[in-house]
Parts: sequence; structure tokens; C-alpha cells
Amino acid sequence: MLFPPLKKNLRVDAVVVGGGIAGLTSALRLTRAGKRVAVIDQGEVASGESSHSTAHLTEFLDTPYTQLVHDLSMEDARILSEAKRNAIRSIKESSREILLELKIDAEFKSMPAYTYGETDAELDELRTELSSLWDIGMVGYWCDDIPLAGPALGGIELPNQATVHPRKYLLGLVELLERKGCLFFENTRATEVIGGVPSKVVTPGGTILADDVIMATHVPTSNQTFLQTKVAAYRTYAMVLKLWNSPPEALYFDRRDPYHYLRPWGEFWILGGEDHKTGTEEHAASHFLALETFARRNLGVEKVIGQWSGQILEPADGLPYIGHAPGEPHVYLATGFSGCGMTFGTLAGDIISDLIAGETNGAERLLRPNRMGNFHSLACYLSENSDFPKFFVKDRIHDAEVESVDEIACGEGKRVRIDDRVLAVYRDDETKLHAVSAVCPHAGCHVHFNDAEKTWDCPCHGSRFETTGKLLNGPAMENLKRESLARRDPPMTLPLSEAFGNPFVVHFPDPT
Repeated sequence: MLFPPLKKNLRVDAVVVGGGIAGLTSALRLTRAGKRVAVIDQGEVASGESSHSTAHLTEFLDTPYTQLVHDLSMEDARILSEAKRNAIRSIKESSREILLELKIDAEFKSMPAYTYGETDAELDELRTELSSLWDIGMVGYWCDDIPLAGPALGGIELPNQATVHPRKYLLGLVELLERKGCLFFENTRATEVIGGVPSKVVTPGGTILADDVIMATHVPTSNQTFLQTKVAAYRTYAMVLKLWNSPPEALYFDRRDPYHYLRPWGEFWILGGEDHKTGTEEHAASHFLALETFARRNLGVEKVIGQWSGQILEPADGLPYIGHAPGEPHVYLATGFSGCGMTFGTLAGDIISDLIAGETNGAERLLRPNRMGNFHSLACYLSENSDFPKFFVKDRIHDAEVESVDEIACGEGKRVRIDDRVLAVYRDDETKLHAVSAVCPHAGCHVHFNDAEKTWDCPCHGSRFETTGKLLNGPAMENLKRESLARRDPPMTLPLSEAFGNPFVVHFPDPT
């Protein structure tokens, strides 16, 4: 897309910060209600993490329904399953609208979904889960024979699940919104959000005044300290395969840790999984190798067509945070979608537009950002947040990975200490060195090199940067500072007595 950046002040009914699935769905609901809406994105709309989605649309959650019944109630679990089902239906309806009005086929396709076990213990867990599904009114079946080559021993089938092409679907939403008068501004970063009447979104090119602000930036920049401790950033991997013998068209999920999933895409299949916490793996590229190894052992791979990775945010209690920003009645948040970005992002658009219209939404009570956690979520919260002090201290004790930039090979990135600075240094394929500060501007942790994607990733809160220091993912709001590899001259000293007859020593300012 080629929308201009914002270069003036603006007044609208609602401003959406973030042009992914949650932001675009929110904008569509609001424009249908007659609102004047502006969407801003720090990059290009429809090209962020939502475009990296594998877009499997299913009522399954990353958190088992058995766990939700235990932590919440049977009625609350039923509300959540119904919300997921409605999100799939909503994507289907919008895909049809995109096809009829724009002649764009978003490739929405209904199919069953299977989650299967490979051990007797996993089968027992799945039988308990199926009982919970029946208790909350979901339609599901037990299958002794999962139609997938490999070690599957049995599992659960959910009918009427689906897939969609994420990029085509998102671009279709953008074109629908353009036709309805929605304003788009790309390469426009929100540097400050101020709730009020009206609320303000400050950008380098101008300020937008709006009755309501929707923060749909994957990692919201509003209420950072409050929210960023409740989500953990994970890298997730995907691979496009051509199989010798394709199984029946369906969604397939195993129960391993890390888990794997498989979905059809035309004549090919997309395999995903091998998730790990962002910035914590020394060799991130090994996860692509692990994914391919799994595929060749279990699926009969003819050819690997391509691969990519994305970033997901895992919430402490397994459910996303959607609704009012605490203490800010005109600012709304949507984050923590885990591995269910397309469905939870769509649900976020429904919930937020309902809140703005003053209507009730049954799922909002369960997903509001200021909800209290339970013992299970508290344990997850403490576990996920232990990385911040661990890496903050560890990286200051062992701040340099190499003693000299001469030890850095082409295609590698390493942290090196020069004078009093810790630099993140990358050597490109032409042997040129690129040096930036290793200190993440968000909370001061040191970034680690991601050899799979040639990026600098922060292990504390998941911020990611290009090798040039350009920000890719928040919660950081600034680039890594560019640095020179030249060593600085030591401070010049001169006995003060020589100038003023005083025995003390004066330290002149560093000349750089």
C-alpha cells in the first residue's frame, strides 16, 4: 500500500493505532456505524505481524477448555467458545463481502480441525477435554483414526473450522474501508497517547484529536508498565511444504511442547510451531531445522517451498486483553492474542466497537485488561517476568560475547565492549560492519542476535530491531542508537597546579 504519512493535525471520531487484523476490524465496524475513522501505522497497513499469521481459524484455544472451566466457570468457558465461533463466522461474512464487492478471493475455506495425541497420557487428557467441550455445548467428536500420517493415536475433531489467506483478507478490509471513507496514514508512529475528551494521538507529523482511541499495535504503547508485564513475546516459526501424499484437508494440532500444527494452502501445506521466548535462543535458525526435521519424519516431505517466522504475545492466563485501558475510558486496548491472532483480533474489533457504541458484549467482562488473575495465571506471570531481572543482571556481568569485531564472521552479530560502551555489531555479506547500542531503549536490557532473521531481539520484553537499529516490534518506541566503532581517546588530565597553582587534577570533557 502507498498511503502518505500524517503531516497535519486532524480531528476524527475515532483513531486506530495499528493496521493489522484488530485495528482494521475495529475500523470497519466503526465506519459501518457512521464514524469518521483514521488508521495510522508505523509501517505499512496490513503488513505487520497479522500478515505473518498462518490464519488457522478454530474454536480451539491455546488454553484447554478444561482449564478455563476450572479457572473461571462452565458458563464463562461457553461464552468464550461462542465468541471464537462468532469470530470465524464474521471472517467468513467479510470474506464474502470482499469477494462480491471487490472481486478479491480471500480464500476462506471451511474444514474440520483435529487435535491429536501420541501417547496414552495425551489421549487421557484429550478425552477429559472432549467431556468439557460437551459440557459447554460445543460440537466435537472422538476419533480413533486421525487422517494424518504419523504417530497420531486418536483425538478430537471439531467440524466447521476454517482457513483464510491473511494478506488477501487484510488488503480486502483496507479497500473496503477506503470505499467507506476511512483515512489511512502509513509510516506514522504514535509517540504519545493522551486519554481525555477529546483524546490525543501525537505523531511526528501532527496530532490527531478523537473521541476514542483504539491501540491495536500488537504491543500497545499505552499503559506500558501495566500491560507489558502481563504478556510475554514469543517467536513462532512456519514452513510451506509440498508433501508426497497429502492428508485430507483439515487443521491438525499435536500436543507436544513446543507443539506443531498443519494446515492446507492450495496444493501445499503450512507447518508451524517450535515457539520460544523472544531473544532467549542463541541459535534461532535451529528452530527452522527442527521444524523441517519433524516434517520429514512424520509427513513425507517432497519439497520445502519457503519459511518465515512471526511474533506472538502470550498472556498470563491464556486469554487476550481487550477493552478499556485502565483509568482511560476513551482509550481501548487489544493485545495478547497468543496463537489465535486472526480470531481474537476479529473478536477485539467486535468488542471495542460495541463498547464505543455503548452496547454490551458478553466476552468483554472476561477479557478486560484490568481483570484479576487466578493462582494459575499468577504462576505464569511470575515465571514470564523472571526473565527481566535475570537478563538485565546477567548481560551486565557477561556483556561482551567477543573481545574484538575481528571475531565476527559475515552474517553474524555479536555484542562487543568498546571503551565504556556495549555495542551490538553485525557484519553483512559484503564484510561491512554495522554498530548500534546494545541497550534496548525500552527497559535497558541488552539485545541478542537472531541468526534466523538477522535482527537484534530483546529477551526481556520482546522488542526487535533491524541490524541498522531500526525498530521492528515494540514495546520499545525508539530505534537502537547508532554507534561508531572507533575507540575514544582517554580523558585528558592536567595538574591544576600548572594552571592555577592547585594540586588537584582536572578532567577535561571527552572531545567526542
